[in-house]
Amino acid sequence: MVWYSFLDPVLKPLLVLGLFWAVVILSFLITLIITVIYKYTTDQVLMKQLRTDLKSAQQEIKKHRDNPQKMMEINKRAMELNMKYMMQSFRSMIFTFIPIIILFGWMNATLAYEPLQPGTPFTVVAQTTPDFSGNITLVSEYLTILSEPNQQASGGSARWTLQGDAGDYLIQFDVDGRSVVKEITLSSEQYVAPQQRYSDPVIKEVNVQQEKRIALNLFGWKLGWLGTYIILSILFSMLLRKVLQVY
Repeated sequence: MVWYSFLDPVLKPLLVLGLFWAVVILSFLITLIITVIYKYTTDQVLMKQLRTDLKSAQQEIKKHRDNPQKMMEINKRAMELNMKYMMQSFRSMIFTFIPIIILFGWMNATLAYEPLQPGTPFTVVAQTTPDFSGNITLVSEYLTILSEPNQQASGGSARWTLQGDAGDYLIQFDVDGRSVVKEITLSSEQYVAPQQRYSDPVIKEVNVQQEKRIALNLFGWKLGWLGTYIILSILFSMLLRKVLQVY
């Protein structure tokens, strides 16, 4: 999470507008960056010609529906044109891949879940193998464990309730002489990924129970930041490509 913190001074002020509008603005900016880079890293004259040729090939295929041999020839040519188009498009990905990964990392680390509030109790669940019914001990040096530290797994899980002041912490789960560790952040703004998986023979996953943040509610269809981003980016991409005449 610290890895993305250099973006906080620039992007966090957007959260004052609310989650939805923050995602709207970020979706537009990311789509604009991708579109502009795409335009100036591809041969737009060639791209326009390829799109025209592809459209023409598709129309020819419709005209020759009764001629399988002719359709195969046209379809082969269309596939070659499409491959050339994709190869040209791939060049822009080289320039956009790293910036987009960084932005997506920040959004996922900031917008996906409600943070764990300092001073508010929260629940941690250790998912175990279904047949395990032994004891798991939770150890935390600085967080207050409100439940019994030593819990017996039942139904494939064991859970604890904790509480603490703002800060970053490590909690440890001891079972059968082995330990797994989970990072916890208590903050009104930040969090770490709630889920973490392990290769331990008993503890397979640890989940911190945090509510997912809803950015958009479409008639009961509740979308987080990623689903909202996908819808908005498609709309913005169509708009920007027309305005900027990108092929």
